Amino acid sequence: MLPKYQSAIINFMEQIPMHESLEHDIKELSQKLEGASPETQREVLKNAIGKKIQQTPNASPVPQNTIPQTNKTSLLPDYSVNVPEEAKLRAEKLVDLAWHKGLSAGISEAKKSDPLTMDMFHDAITGKLYEEFKKQGMIQ
Repeated sequence: MLPKYQSAIINFMEQIPMHESLEHDIKELSQKLEGASPETQREVLKNAIGKKIQQTPNASPVPQNTIPQTNKTSLLPDYSVNVPEEAKLRAEKLVDLAWHKGLSAGISEAKKSDPLTMDMFHDAITGKLYEEFKKQGMIQ
């Protein structure tokens, strides 16, 4: 049986839309990359970026280096839009682990990751998710 505060956190987490978004993103990325060759993975990334560009109506062509890309719906840092899908998936899984099992578990697993994944995990926790983790008493 879980302590009262942990069950309250779990109940709260189940009601947060961003958690659903994270789980959806993880599931979607897993399906896209499952068993894919490096060439296929690059193609998936290329298509995903192409779809994002097409979703912007009446956008005038601007060189990529003049406007930074951002992803308002992702829990990962804005620069993650330019990162390979498998790295995003690893970082999202670490964030999910930290949310469900605590920061210690997430940090422990992050230490086993590559530098890019570790940076995205760190930036997500200390950036977009900082206030949520603080509200839950996971960060002081």
